[in-house]
Amino acid sequence: MARLQESLSVAHKTSAVEAKDLERVAVDTTVQPKAVAHPTDARLMHRALEKLVRLARREGVAPRQSYLRVAKRAAIMVGRYTHAHQFRRARRALGPIIADLERLTGVETRRIHVDKGYRGHSHPLKFRVWISGQARRVTAAIRREMRRRAAVEPVIGYLKAEYRMDRNYLKGYEGDRSNLVLAAAGYNFGLLLRWLAALLRALIRAIDLRARQLEFA
Repeated sequence: MARLQESLSVAHKTSAVEAKDLERVAVDTTVQPKAVAHPTDARLMHRALEKLVRLARREGVAPRQSYLRVAKRAAIMVGRYTHAHQFRRARRALGPIIADLERLTGVETRRIHVDKGYRGHSHPLKFRVWISGQARRVTAAIRREMRRRAAVEPVIGYLKAEYRMDRNYLKGYEGDRSNLVLAAAGYNFGLLLRWLAALLRALIRAIDLRARQLEFA
């Protein structure tokens, strides 16, 4: 967490991020794949079926139907159904997520934009939470911020593609947490380096323009 906090601190000290920018946040959840095959009942039964079919063929027994393709499809659907039940966990985590963010930045959040999966959230200040599709008390400024919330989706995709969140090889719960924090810190430092590079280019252009003006003076 210290690395993530330092990335935010440096961005604030260099004015890459203003305190007012941290008062409005967008919250979303995603799955961080683990490089572990969990021995679920569906997975174990599918493996047992594969081994039985392989053993039967080796011993010269020809089953009327192996059910391998049917079992594979069933195993895939079990994974999809299990993955869909993430909304209750997301609602439980909204309060702690915001508390951690405020502790990292030292800035109190004023508006929190979330998707419909967070209906029934646990945040104590409910009037600060704006759910996608909400119509009551929505001003034009809030509506623009709610549309902007969609930008978090490509950021998550970028973290998975470029910052090793697509497959976590670290062990246990602390490994999950460390991989996520390191990915977020790396992303923040990448943004900061690009901002500093753009600032340096602007300064060089300004110095070059000033030097040209002095030559013709």
